[in-house]
Amino acid sequence: MGNLFAYSGITTKIRAMQSRLLKKEDYQDLCSLRSVYEADAYLRRCPTYEKLFISVGTEDLHRTELEGLLRYSLYEDYGKLYGFSNLRQRKFLDLYFLNYEISALKTCLRSVISDTHLFYDVSLFKPFFDKHSKFDIEAAAHANSMADFLSCLKDSEYYKVFSEVERTGNATLFDYENHLDLYYFRKSWSNLKKYLKSDEQKEVLLSFGSRLDMLNIQWIYRSKKYYSLSSAEVYGLLIPITYKLRTEQLKALVDAESLDLFFSALRETRYKTMEEYWARDNISLEDSFRLILDKIYKRQSQKDPYSIATLNAYLYNKEQEVENITTAIEGIRYHLDPDIILQQINQL
Repeated sequence: MGNLFAYSGITTKIRAMQSRLLKKEDYQDLCSLRSVYEADAYLRRCPTYEKLFISVGTEDLHRTELEGLLRYSLYEDYGKLYGFSNLRQRKFLDLYFLNYEISALKTCLRSVISDTHLFYDVSLFKPFFDKHSKFDIEAAAHANSMADFLSCLKDSEYYKVFSEVERTGNATLFDYENHLDLYYFRKSWSNLKKYLKSDEQKEVLLSFGSRLDMLNIQWIYRSKKYYSLSSAEVYGLLIPITYKLRTEQLKALVDAESLDLFFSALRETRYKTMEEYWARDNISLEDSFRLILDKIYKRQSQKDPYSIATLNAYLYNKEQEVENITTAIEGIRYHLDPDIILQQINQL
């Protein structure tokens, strides 16, 4: 009963917000459109996005600009839920915010290293980040060098992360992003165990831990398919945390000398459905990873709707929607067949 009282208000709020997310038929309608102009007009009629798109021009809608606007809608939803949450729920949301910080830092970092300016105005995000973050996102986005970028992070936890990479000399974008990812996963894993109650830990770690394991599987697969890396080099790329993937299973995947042996080893793990989807439905291993995560989040929120699982699932679903819309509009821009676009966003 405690959870029912604690979560009845936020669950009702989430159900209302969930009802405004795009449905399968909405994606079918969106992907069938023939121009970005039509897609823009369609999104303006959607309750969630009509206000967001009202001031956006349709002829020069850049992918990165679109990503910025859609990401702002993600932050808006987070803010609504934060304002509606009790102290216990806000603790989880504070932990979840790390995900947004890392994503924003990567966007700014790519701008600095590639020496190009962002296509969208991050000042839109500034009030949100000023409230939850310890670095100035607008200053970071307009940094002209790595030294400027680091100075923007001086008072944040990320300064040490980037400084360590900088000191190695000749660091690439991959090096910075890899270090940032490892920091994110280590800190998130530690914080979830440290700050959440045991029942909340169990619910969140199922989705987060499964994601960790499947990301490692995905990276091992890519190293086998696209690169000729030694086992030691592969281990250097992996997240040093496992959830349900046992040490000996991970070793068998890394040491597999061919893709056939890799899939044979994968069938011995609890993630064998990744290969089953790949073989049965002719989709990529990366897409099967997302399908499994979709089912985990859905099953958790349905099993215990008055819990942290519902909050966790909504934030995940919103992020997936932002990615789906961005991919769909990019497909429309390049006149891809609607079925191909739908397949790309797992909505066929």
